[in-house]
Amino acid sequence: MSVTFDSTSGATSANSYISVEDADNYFAKRMHTDNWDAASDVNKQKALMDATRRLDRIEYTGEKTNNDQALEWPRTGATLRDEALDDDIIPTRILDATCELALAVLSSNINPGLPEGVQSFTVGGVSVALSGPPSSTFPPEVDRLIAPLRFLPRGNMALKRG
Repeated sequence: MSVTFDSTSGATSANSYISVEDADNYFAKRMHTDNWDAASDVNKQKALMDATRRLDRIEYTGEKTNNDQALEWPRTGATLRDEALDDDIIPTRILDATCELALAVLSSNINPGLPEGVQSFTVGGVSVALSGPPSSTFPPEVDRLIAPLRFLPRGNMALKRG
């Protein structure tokens, strides 16, 4: 079965926040992107779709701009440091996080395609233990990018010991 790659913002068939061309431009300004540079366009598309799926599991501020759109962004009522974001754009932080997470997928720094938290599994008597960080953990740069966009229920506060 073939999947059509679609990075159209707000589309009902979108499955990536960013196009391969725009991701290539993002990585052209970075160091240590050998795994991205060496990947075929098909594998880049797969990595971007995987990263988008993972980012869409997060609960963000605001709500989808259009209930028919496939992805969580763009959003209406979304804020970044108490400033309202345009409801017709995908924030640069989400685009960058998609690229960073796609690179991690291509670099095998996360366990792509497995349910979150899976570190081992058994099939027909054969057990496989995965190495590397748990699949539920984003690389630090991705966490840093999306943290200000996440929904945090009111009334919760972080407690710190003095």
